[in-house]
Amino acid sequence: MSRSKCSSSFLELGVETNFVHIAGHPSPWAIEEVLRRAPNVRAIQIIPSLQNEVAPTQRARCEQRGVRIIAGHYQPELAWGEDKNHSPSYGVHREFLLNLAGEQKALFEELLAFRVKEALMAARYFCLQGEDFISQRLVAEIYGNNSARANRGYASDRINSVLCYLNSPFDMGDEVKKLAETLRRKVKRLRAKAR
Repeated sequence: MSRSKCSSSFLELGVETNFVHIAGHPSPWAIEEVLRRAPNVRAIQIIPSLQNEVAPTQRARCEQRGVRIIAGHYQPELAWGEDKNHSPSYGVHREFLLNLAGEQKALFEELLAFRVKEALMAARYFCLQGEDFISQRLVAEIYGNNSARANRGYASDRINSVLCYLNSPFDMGDEVKKLAETLRRKVKRLRAKAR
């Protein structure tokens, strides 16, 4: 598809624009603004993890105007499918879990023995049993969150909470630290029940 004008801002959209890439959430107002400001747009590209979040009303408006909604990515060179992961942190996080020793290893094995969902999610996501890679979205669906698209950080936060719980050397955000604290309390309760 030819791109006669490539814009990085809504203010730059105009009659010459025939292709738009939305690198964030495809909010209804954003789709409406694209349709309003770029009357000749032919395709709106949306990142794969958010493609299904285009509201039905905006999807219908695009179809009426002959505008296709197509899969995109943040940056072309970073695109990957459901069976690939190019995250720079994936390899080091997986390596950390594969090389656990001492107290950290015992804590992780305890989480798995208690069948703690966050630990099971981490083990599956990082393919610790040699499984094929699957995305965090699929991990979330396997472990009971069918609304993972509505809450895109669900799997990531829970998987990272396990790393934080194990006192990994990786810097984690405040939400992950809170989840790790919740995990600590859960383990204390499970230990008490097991006695």
